[in-house]
Amino acid sequence: MINLLKIIFICLFINWNTSTFGQTLDKKYIDDWINETYINPTISEYTLYILNGNPIDKNDINKEFIKYKTKDISSIIYLRKASLQEVYCAIDEGAILINTFNKKPNKYFKKDIKQKLNSLKKELKISDVKYPSVIINDRIVDNKLVKTEINKIELKTILDINIIDVPVNEKKYGKNAKNGLIIIYTN
Repeated sequence: MINLLKIIFICLFINWNTSTFGQTLDKKYIDDWINETYINPTISEYTLYILNGNPIDKNDINKEFIKYKTKDISSIIYLRKASLQEVYCAIDEGAILINTFNKKPNKYFKKDIKQKLNSLKKELKISDVKYPSVIINDRIVDNKLVKTEINKIELKTILDINIIDVPVNEKKYGKNAKNGLIIIYTN
């Protein structure tokens, strides 16, 4: 009986572990994340999905996503219809930009990260800035420590910075989510 319970526990643990950390990326995971994070998003069959800068045909979404695990995602950005008119004039239903961690960052990626970090540190010098919620390596940073934690980050350790400058879900990301969200991954 005890051996049977051990086997059941091990099977449950393996299932939980693979579903949490090794889950294959799919459209449902992305859509759920958008719906939990953004306030009143509109995702339809016409929403454009862009993976690592490449638009995905709606018939091939899961075929493209299956190449990645959820842990490979560095950023997910939801663009509403209004913000898309400047970028993709033919799209009326919004877009979802998904980026995965870049194993070998190119010079443009490094330059972009440097600009984002410098801009962020510059804004933190302003005392009356309303901080957004900040997550560093999947850990929500206490509001009182945002400035200190971001200033401790060295450019060479950054894998990605995702800045969402619109209000996001306060229940999930805390009271400062109304000021946006910054997600930083370091190695």
